[in-house]
Amino acid sequence: MSLSTILILTATLVPIAADEPSKEVKEELERFQGTWILVGRELGGKKTNEEEVKGLDGKLIQKGNHFTYTSRGDEVGRRGTFKIDPTANPKKLEWTATGEEKVLAIYKLEGDRLTICAGGAGKRPREFTTKPGDLQVIVVYQRQKK
Repeated sequence: MSLSTILILTATLVPIAADEPSKEVKEELERFQGTWILVGRELGGKKTNEEEVKGLDGKLIQKGNHFTYTSRGDEVGRRGTFKIDPTANPKKLEWTATGEEKVLAIYKLEGDRLTICAGGAGKRPREFTTKPGDLQVIVVYQRQKK
């Protein structure tokens, strides 16, 4: 899984419900709206240091069930859609960037902090952990103040 795919993970959240989104999905989707700044990342059981995370300059903008992710060196960004299931335990997230494969993830949204753990090889993680040699990644975003 590429770094851009991993970072996009955090941006693609659309109600997983097939037809009309439930009240829970609508309320949770509203909480996702806005601009989010990448503040943390963990790969292969190792946390990325603060300087490296800042150097990535990751920004996720979510409007409706659409997202745009930009980072240093990719100012045009990646765009796509996302789905969420806030009733699952842990909460589920799926995102699809234009021209890329679907990414399966879990998430937690605590106030203005969004944590996403994405799996690789089409598998959804069951917990917020990474280990050496695995394809899971954890990314943490902080809501940008207006």
